[in-house]
Amino acid sequence: MTLLATITDKDFGGDIKKSENFNKRQAARAIIFDENGEIAIIYVSLYKHHSLPGGKVEDGEDLEAALKRECLEEAGCKVEIETEIGQIQELRNEEELDQMSHCYLARVKGDRKAPKFSESEKEYGFSLRFLPLEDALEKIKADKPESYSGKFIQKRDLTFIQTVADMF
Repeated sequence: MTLLATITDKDFGGDIKKSENFNKRQAARAIIFDENGEIAIIYVSLYKHHSLPGGKVEDGEDLEAALKRECLEEAGCKVEIETEIGQIQELRNEEELDQMSHCYLARVKGDRKAPKFSESEKEYGFSLRFLPLEDALEKIKADKPESYSGKFIQKRDLTFIQTVADMF
């Protein structure tokens, strides 16, 4: 999978730390198109930013299994994976985290149901909506994340969505 970007604290005015002691994490994310050509996007009201469905690859999972599980949980749908979009590395100093997010283009397969957000996702105020690609791009561009991780999420997901927008 193609590395699209590496995001560091330097992107937000901070310094780059040596990351060899950072916790490593793999994540799978998706730009999911529905039957109307709209994409799934999650609004995180507590932190005032949007994100793509996805999350951590659990022990024993491969990327595609994690992606399908996350899409069912966060977007309320089964998906058919169409193609790889790329990957983005995030080196987050404050969290001592080296996260590699692998993003895929996917389509809703079957009926959509209500998402099954975790308790922490509910506490963060997660809500799902489907929007035209350009509208989702504008929402993320307009976000003003208040949290440290939100800044990384915005830059990461903006890069993924812009990559897909450039494909069409």
